[in-house]
Amino acid sequence: LDISATTELSADTVNGDNGDILIDSIGDLPVGLIDAGTGNATLASTGDIDSLIDNDTADVAGATITLVAAVGGIGFDSDLDVTASTALNADTVSGDDGDILLDSIGNLPVGLIDAGLGDVTLVSNATINDDANDAVNDRVAD
Repeated sequence: LDISATTELSADTVNGDNGDILIDSIGDLPVGLIDAGTGNATLASTGDIDSLIDNDTADVAGATITLVAAVGGIGFDSDLDVTASTALNADTVSGDDGDILLDSIGNLPVGLIDAGLGDVTLVSNATINDDANDAVNDRVAD
């Protein structure tokens, strides 16, 4: 779904079939609540991806969460709170190497976090672990 949200974007499949949520944002993506339940959530933006409020409540929840921001970073203006049960992936290297700042509500299973020359900050109120026990880098940053 291609969207352009100037104030807030919220999407919820948890009260339905826990289906996947796939959002392509034209411009910055101000996240209210994206809840895919046991489905996957993929958010891609030509701008940044930020939370409206950093309040220790998940802004994005799902099994595998994938975040891609082309310009401005992820959680840079306001930390993005996430709850991923399977894996969290975040990428700004395809764009301007923006910083990535993520707060995990619960365990944080890290897939691939790639900020290129940007900085990565991961915070969790539980554990931060690799989503797979392999020899692949899970975090790339300057």
